[in-house]
Amino acid sequence: MPSVKLKRTSKNGGIAGLKIRSGKLNGIGVYVGHDGSSGKYPGKNGPSVASVGKWNSEGTDRIPKRDYLAALVKQYAKKYRKVMGAMSKNFLAGRLDRAKANRNMGIRGVREFKAIITAWRLPRNAASTIQRKGFDDPLIHTKRLLRSVMWKDK
Repeated sequence: MPSVKLKRTSKNGGIAGLKIRSGKLNGIGVYVGHDGSSGKYPGKNGPSVASVGKWNSEGTDRIPKRDYLAALVKQYAKKYRKVMGAMSKNFLAGRLDRAKANRNMGIRGVREFKAIITAWRLPRNAASTIQRKGFDDPLIHTKRLLRSVMWKDK
């Protein structure tokens, strides 16, 4: 088991301050994605943007599976572990507060989620869909799905 050396100091509240801050680590975290407030597609019975995201992610009988959320996790998991490690260290040292940590993670998450959606190419759209839309960007049509990516505190 690795050993940890603690140096007694009064900076940032000393050991007592460290205990208080370490108890607040559970409050660090954000959700990134689409939620019920993301709006709807046009039409009398237009589906919610969150529903369209779910259909694309899981697939349906008419829409092939394009699990962009799993792709996000796979592509960025290692990076986020490093970032969270550094942020936790700064948080415990008193150099970063919960709001700033969450804002940092939220902004990163939205930027990278949008990059995954924008770069998505396979499976391609059906020929009839390409003809109707005039292009073959599987997760982009009206850009509602892209624009609806948001973050919020856990």
